Amino acid sequence: MVETLSGFGQWTHITGAGDGAVLFVDTNNGGGATAVIDSAGHYRMVETLSGFGRWTHIVSANKDAVLFVDANNGGGATAVIDSAGHYRMVETLSGFGQWTHITGAANGAVLFVDANNGGGATAVIDSAGHYRMVETLSGFGRWTHIVSANRDAVLFVDANNGGGATAVIDAAGHYEMVETLSGFGKWTHITGTPDGAVLFVDVNNGGGATAVIDSAGHYRMVETLSGFGKWTHIAGV
Repeated sequence: MVETLSGFGQWTHITGAGDGAVLFVDTNNGGGATAVIDSAGHYRMVETLSGFGRWTHIVSANKDAVLFVDANNGGGATAVIDSAGHYRMVETLSGFGQWTHITGAANGAVLFVDANNGGGATAVIDSAGHYRMVETLSGFGRWTHIVSANRDAVLFVDANNGGGATAVIDAAGHYEMVETLSGFGKWTHITGTPDGAVLFVDVNNGGGATAVIDSAGHYRMVETLSGFGKWTHIAGV
């Protein structure tokens, strides 16, 4: 543990970027803010923002880029946040499906999954925030959590049955399944970081755990933890 903080708003989305920047958005009123967290875990507020839409998904990809998607109407947008926490809108997009999960990787790849029908897709976002669709996929399960860890790896977990899997997506957006896993708990939050670490938290009982995923997508459990509070958001940076 590093430090305790206070004074946060009722944000609907909190998204961490790979360089330490954090974006806060309240889709109910369009408000937002940015902050930075340094390598020692110290937090600093940067700027307040406005004009955000009712996005259902906000994810980071590449070092500085952020993708916004409204799965209800197919709209989207990209932006960039630099390492100092300064935000800039890049482009508006359209044609997105009703994805249940959207996960961005540190290498710029983005994975879209619809856990209701097993469909999926990949895309890439460059460091300037420009988006490009890559390929469509199929055969995904009813995962409750899909998170990125390391530059290329993705972890899938079904907290209802304890199942899991890993995959890798390269910087060109090409997807490859790696291994199936089992024995996961009923975690409420799972968060991955660009260095390959994964944090599991159950806010119902305060339990937690950590794991690591290497660049080839291989998973290893590390340790169990306790004493977590009833956090509504947990974001990796």
